[in-house]
Amino acid sequence: MDGHIWKGAHLQITGERNTREYTAKDGVKKSITEIRVQRINGLNRSSKQEVTA
Repeated sequence: MDGHIWKGAHLQITGERNTREYTAKDGVKKSITEIRVQRINGLNRSSKQEVTA
C-alpha cells in the first residue's frame, strides 16, 4: 500500500479486539471495545475477477 486507503478498498486487517466493562461516575454500567491494528494489507482485486464456490 502507498499509505492511503480509498473508499471501497478491500482490506485485510490483522490485530486484536478487547472489550471491557466499567461503571461510570453516575453509576451507569458502560462497555468499551478497543481495536488495536497491527497490520493493514490492501487486497488487490480486479473488477473482472470471478468468484467461484
